[in-house]
Amino acid sequence: MTIIGIAAEYNPFHKGHEYHIRRAKELCGGDAAAVCVMSGNFVQRGEAAAYEKHVRAKAAVECGADLVLELPVPYALSSAERFASASAAILDSLGCVDAMAFGSESGDAALLDETAELLLTGAADAEIKGKLAEGMSYAAAVQRAAESISGKALPLLRERNDILAVEYIKALKRLGSDIRPLPIKRSGAFPAASELRKAEDMTPALPLKAAEIFRAEPRSDMRLLESAVLARLRSMTAEELAELPDAEDGMGDRIAKAARSATGLDSLYAAAAAKRYPQARIRRAVMCAFIGIKAGENTKRPPYARVLAMNGRGRQVLKSADESFAVITKPSSGKAYPLMLTEARATDLYVLSLPEDRRFGGQEWTTSPYVSSP
Repeated sequence: MTIIGIAAEYNPFHKGHEYHIRRAKELCGGDAAAVCVMSGNFVQRGEAAAYEKHVRAKAAVECGADLVLELPVPYALSSAERFASASAAILDSLGCVDAMAFGSESGDAALLDETAELLLTGAADAEIKGKLAEGMSYAAAVQRAAESISGKALPLLRERNDILAVEYIKALKRLGSDIRPLPIKRSGAFPAASELRKAEDMTPALPLKAAEIFRAEPRSDMRLLESAVLARLRSMTAEELAELPDAEDGMGDRIAKAARSATGLDSLYAAAAAKRYPQARIRRAVMCAFIGIKAGENTKRPPYARVLAMNGRGRQVLKSADESFAVITKPSSGKAYPLMLTEARATDLYVLSLPEDRRFGGQEWTTSPYVSSP
């Protein structure tokens, strides 16, 4: 059985995701299994996920995935580079994953690999640091550095999924992993998840089973968190704000100043953002402040993988995984890990974005993985 790894958010799971899993399995043989590392209750965009993590994981397993593992919250609320590195590290730690599939606008495996190699050089690191110091965003700095070193235009670094694809390949190379990169050319037939979240009715873009699952569950509302987030920011000291991930260059001061005058999250983000501080980076930092995530928590290799959902084939994957790597199937067994305590705090705050009857605390320790019936 070939085992394919996928990093995802499934926010929400739609027909494009279903196609991606199906196509990856087709390329790897009919008996392939898909292991997905998925963001939990907060996502890389810097906001609460549209649906609770176990709900999204259940939708994924009912629509093609075999095993869904959680990407811990400090890594989910990180840059593309750290998001990719942590996802690849979890898949590599399992010791049984053969390939890592990811979407790509270009679908050009050779060019993606060449670009990743180029960006792993010391010269690229120096160029990127220099561009960031000039106030350039990370994505723009990476593109400018790569083009400067290669001496040619690299249009693939202007595309969101190609940028992530390069980061996944870089991560696998840094790990010295045997996992094979597997780019899947994106189809323009499917809308982006960001477009779906704005739609009044997203049902036509969802697989039937996913639509049924989401229809029965409440959707989060970031507006319900606004007062709590502002209260948290206004009560933090300058020292605490300086300890936020990626806030070492004065971003914490900007957030503090914006929080004092902002009346909501949109006005906070608009006031704090600048050329060198894109709104996505500000949003992630604000959510890290809200949850209590500090610098350094997203730089170490994830110490475990937590199961959110699986089917029978997913169970087989777990049986073939490296026994030296911790895989958590019972939530209570995760209490030995400080990272799980952070995750529990994140969940206790996330549920405040749900209807009143879903806001009780402690759910991290009482919600078991979804197991699909045979």
